[in-house]
Amino acid sequence: MPLVSSRSNHLVFVARSDRPVVGFAAVIDPAWRIVLQVMLLTVALAGLVSCAGLTQSARTASPASPAPASSGSLLTSSATSVNFGQDPVGTQSSPQTLTLTNSGTTAITVNTVQTNAPFAVSGFAGTTTLSPSQSQTLNVTFTPVAPGLASGALAVTSSATNSPLSISLSGAGEGAVASVKPISINFGNQTVGAASGNQPVTLSNTGQLNLFLNQVSVSPSVFTMSGPTPPMTIIPGSSVTYNVAFGPSAPQGYAGSLTFTSNAYNGTVATSLSGTGVTATTVLNVSPATLPFGSQVVNVTTPSQTVTVTNGGITSITINSVQATAPFTVTGFAGTTTLNSGQSLSLAVTFTPTAQTGYTGTLTITSTAPSSPNTVSLSGTGVTQTAGTPLCGIADNSSAIYLPGLSTRSHRPQLCPFGLECRQHQVYPGESVERRLWRCRCSHREHPGRLWPVRLPFFGEQRRRDVGPHQPEYHLL
Repeated sequence: MPLVSSRSNHLVFVARSDRPVVGFAAVIDPAWRIVLQVMLLTVALAGLVSCAGLTQSARTASPASPAPASSGSLLTSSATSVNFGQDPVGTQSSPQTLTLTNSGTTAITVNTVQTNAPFAVSGFAGTTTLSPSQSQTLNVTFTPVAPGLASGALAVTSSATNSPLSISLSGAGEGAVASVKPISINFGNQTVGAASGNQPVTLSNTGQLNLFLNQVSVSPSVFTMSGPTPPMTIIPGSSVTYNVAFGPSAPQGYAGSLTFTSNAYNGTVATSLSGTGVTATTVLNVSPATLPFGSQVVNVTTPSQTVTVTNGGITSITINSVQATAPFTVTGFAGTTTLNSGQSLSLAVTFTPTAQTGYTGTLTITSTAPSSPNTVSLSGTGVTQTAGTPLCGIADNSSAIYLPGLSTRSHRPQLCPFGLECRQHQVYPGESVERRLWRCRCSHREHPGRLWPVRLPFFGEQRRRDVGPHQPEYHLL
């Protein structure tokens, strides 16, 4: 802007710019000097007013660092998230402080401050107005209700443009956790007045803190329990086992429980128990009641015959021993055996006579059945051959038949094994009188009622050949 200076009768004009100052001087008449000074002063004043107006207009239209449109109403928090770490289940944590601040330029009304369990907030009494830069302090706590991680949020609603304001919350619960296995036991049918076998129940601590076991109880009294006596401490990852039995006092159904009381966060845990009392109906059936072996060559063992032992009652039976008197033997019993209702045991009995005589014996079965000992009657006859005298005997279907007592060719046999009863004899046409054909009616158990032809000389070795179904032909050569 030009500056005017007057000294005496001279006017000095100085031009101001970014360049070096340039000035000049002129000599003017005094009368005109006054007029010129007034004109220059008017121009100078008008320039000053114009410059002032231009400066105010630039600050409003183009700020150097414009604030966001919401800067007039902004609510901020001292933290965007809060982590409480680990706390015991049911125990409230130390409070964590959050500060809400009006970071805008206009007043803000805070309407609500809310969170959900297991988190809680205090310090907000109701609708509050915060002036610019004014703050509100809140206290947030965490009370875990179960072991494991928990998360939530603190929500603040207000008149601020960034409402609702959300602060994330997190924490972890620690505690003893009681776990019981199995959760139920059914003892089934049990004879009244008799106790069942033990069933195990295991209590484990699957939590992070020690479990203090205060009490173990079982009810009703037909169920009994054995194991460590509380109080006791079960560290995390450990367990303890109890045994439960059932002894009904009446023929009816029963229900009960084995209950564990402790400091576990999940409270009391239990195993449900059930069972039915039944009247003793222990029946051991043995079949057949008699076992005849007939005639058998001395020192030759018969084929085995089967004896079946069956539990015909509803309660289990323990077979303690199975014995047969000589010369009878029994197999199929390997030691103490338990038969549940409907189960059977098969025994194989054989006969090995040691002399030419009749034998009787007994198969004896001892058990827990009321009928014990159960018996089977055994019988058989031993037969032999004396020198020079043919003797009749059958060991099995392929063995020889010898007919004793033939002093002359006209005598009939005196002994037939296994019930072979000789009925008639005849001579084959064209054969000598020494070779006779005896027809015997077979009453053997394998071929009842069959007629077997037997060709007999008086002495010699007998051989057999089959001449038709169930008609073996025997020859003494």
